[in-house]
Amino acid sequence: MIDYKVLKVCRKNNKPRLWIEGDFLLSHGWVKGDSFDLTECFEFNENDLKDYLTLTRKPNGKRKVSGRDRNNKHIPIIDITGRSVSMLNEYQKIKLIINENYILIKGVKNV
Repeated sequence: MIDYKVLKVCRKNNKPRLWIEGDFLLSHGWVKGDSFDLTECFEFNENDLKDYLTLTRKPNGKRKVSGRDRNNKHIPIIDITGRSVSMLNEYQKIKLIINENYILIKGVKNV
């Protein structure tokens, strides 16, 4: 099942921060300890250039979903800062498109 959600772009030290947590991840099978890779993608058609990030779940991915427990409930967390999410700097909001294998992150200028 594919689902989507619009989130505000977080900031840490005035730089963009990708922060995804909670039931949105759990409902699609993303849990603490899952490995994934982050890829920045560019798409070009004759009308415009679009860029987006993709988190792809892989058994031996370079990154891991972290998490914590609150009120006897597990909360998975994806927290990424730095150059790998610098493309989010020009956006106020992002749209997440998620399923059990990937999360596609696209910047949204007007929502």
